[in-house]
Amino acid sequence: MIILPPVCLGVAELTVSTIPQVWLLSFVPITATEYVSFSAIAVAILGQWLAITIISLQMTRKLKQAGASETKILMNRVNTLSN
Repeated sequence: MIILPPVCLGVAELTVSTIPQVWLLSFVPITATEYVSFSAIAVAILGQWLAITIISLQMTRKLKQAGASETKILMNRVNTLSN
């Protein structure tokens, strides 16, 4: 999964010199830094941080929901055993 995007970009003949912005999102962004401006690099970094933050928040929310439902099931079992 790490190597596949650059391979696909290479097969599609999207080289670093023609479309460097796409290469900023690969695992070798250093190759594209000489072809893009600082603002493009900053946008790429901020975009990646935003995506990681959103995914992390969603995972945390889902884990809390799963934990709450598991706790609810366990509490119901304890209540039925004690009655």
